[in-house]
Amino acid sequence: MSTIDERDWYLQEWMEHFGKKQAALNNELGWTKSRMSNIWHGRQRFNRDLLIEISDWLGIEMYELLMKPEDALLMRQFRNAAIGIAKAQNSNQQR
Repeated sequence: MSTIDERDWYLQEWMEHFGKKQAALNNELGWTKSRMSNIWHGRQRFNRDLLIEISDWLGIEMYELLMKPEDALLMRQFRNAAIGIAKAQNSNQQR
């Protein structure tokens, strides 16, 4: 039987990916300890503004916070490969 991951977003995994500690939310974003703790532990639900704030801070796309880092990074590779193929085909058609 498989386990379903029911989390809405992957803040902790992204922070681990970038080597950021929980305290960075206080220090770098200027959050209060209470806000940081509530968000970190899932006691406060995220909203669009929060996704934008955190994704900008981490340097990722907003929707990537809703995905495990390894999945989002694979999708980036897939997208970049697809763009490369499309550019190559376009270039060949113009010759």
